[in-house]
Amino acid sequence: MTHKDLFASNGKTLLADLIEQNFPLINIVGRLGMDLRMGRYTVAEVCDKAGVDLETFMLICKIYTYDDFVPTDNLLDKVSVKDIVKYLHASHQYYAGTALVQLEESIENLLRPCSEKQKSAIWKFYSEYSDEVRRHFSYEEEQLFPYLDMLCCGKENNGYSISQFEEHHSNVDEKLADLKNLIMRYLPEECDNNLCMQTISLIFHLETDLLHHTRIEDEILVAVVNRIEKNGRK
Repeated sequence: MTHKDLFASNGKTLLADLIEQNFPLINIVGRLGMDLRMGRYTVAEVCDKAGVDLETFMLICKIYTYDDFVPTDNLLDKVSVKDIVKYLHASHQYYAGTALVQLEESIENLLRPCSEKQKSAIWKFYSEYSDEVRRHFSYEEEQLFPYLDMLCCGKENNGYSISQFEEHHSNVDEKLADLKNLIMRYLPEECDNNLCMQTISLIFHLETDLLHHTRIEDEILVAVVNRIEKNGRK
């Protein structure tokens, strides 16, 4: 069964089959509070059990699956902003509480044989990146998400708009590529090869996940909120 067949089934595909066809979709399942133990049930049934909008779940899955996928206006009209925010908030928790912690520990172990000068250069680069990512998430948690909550409830927005988010929005995945190249190109031979592969794998995983995260914000959230601000929710 192809990806298109899975997504064309209107949620009738078994959750287990969906994950088997594209394993990274397991990230979406977990972050939306869906139960992987219900793999024998259809996607529609699992979404209903978790209180997750099926159309929104499938739209996020398509972003993860197709690099060139662009949501149509018809799809955007059906999106649940609350479920998008739920996904993004859970992603922030994963990045800050798990992914960055694991990466930091891996880098620390990797750099033990290095000179203090080499350690200092890589740690400085990583620390600046980590701080930037956390500031990025804090802004969204403290400014964007409360605004979206008010927007969905029809409350006054105190002058904030999605355009202000777009002005502050930066791609937090870009510097990861620089860190990855720094480690691959300039580490001394004394560094353990297995630890090097582990660290690079963690960076690649985080980089790919952040690319999807950014696309969900830019191509779904911003697009939907712009439409709501201009036309209201139909």
